[in-house]
Amino acid sequence: MQNNRIKKKIYEKIVKGHLDSALSKIKQIEKKEALDWNLMYWAGLCLYLKKDLEPACCYFEKSIKAGEPKNQCVAAVYSALGIAQQEKGELNKAIISLNKSIDLRKKLIDPNTQSIGEEDLQSAHHSLATTYSLQADKEKDKEQAIELDSLALDHFFQALKLEGNDLEETAQKIVNRISRSPDGHKLFGKGNVETIVLNKLRYDSGRFILFMSNFAAQFFKIGEVNEAIKWMETAIGYIDKDHEHWLSLNQALKQMKQEDE
Repeated sequence: MQNNRIKKKIYEKIVKGHLDSALSKIKQIEKKEALDWNLMYWAGLCLYLKKDLEPACCYFEKSIKAGEPKNQCVAAVYSALGIAQQEKGELNKAIISLNKSIDLRKKLIDPNTQSIGEEDLQSAHHSLATTYSLQADKEKDKEQAIELDSLALDHFFQALKLEGNDLEETAQKIVNRISRSPDGHKLFGKGNVETIVLNKLRYDSGRFILFMSNFAAQFFKIGEVNEAIKWMETAIGYIDKDHEHWLSLNQALKQMKQEDE
């Protein structure tokens, strides 16, 4: 069993981006004893971030095997493995891994478990959607390609819905705090505070805008141009010219409208 103090130091190295140092320390431990599932995951993560995908996948697979009795904890590892497999072009394997991650995330995960770079449920759906879409591009059978694109659309929607629900819950908590503050009542006289807060959260969440724009792009891919335009315009409506996605979204919208002419 690895020393928790040493593990904490490794964890801090990875968070700070000192990947080589963290990986070196893990390798030192590995020479003396078998790594636990958590350290194997961290080793895989370091290698993945260095884009050394083959050994990264090997560590992720070992981590899953070692951590399987704690199956709720390895959901993050399945996500990491799926993303690495996707980047390697092993799309069928990636689909299996990401689906497994989603299934496990529907169970409660121990909040005390240290995890780095862990994807949440909505991100896992988004990664799976991307993988299905990529697989559809490679599929020679037209009907199968349509089915894969439909699955991609569904998972893009699941990612967007979950992200939206999370922002709405956060907005309500903020509004509750505002209502309890001494000057909170003054803000309520200036309009719908919940809508103002929610739109600010949407603006600040680049991921929410990205999920919505990718949902729109998937509609465009399957030929549902009007739906694509509607969702892309909705995404753009939450941001302004200073937003990081403003230019790319407007370029995509322009392309969609040209196709619709």
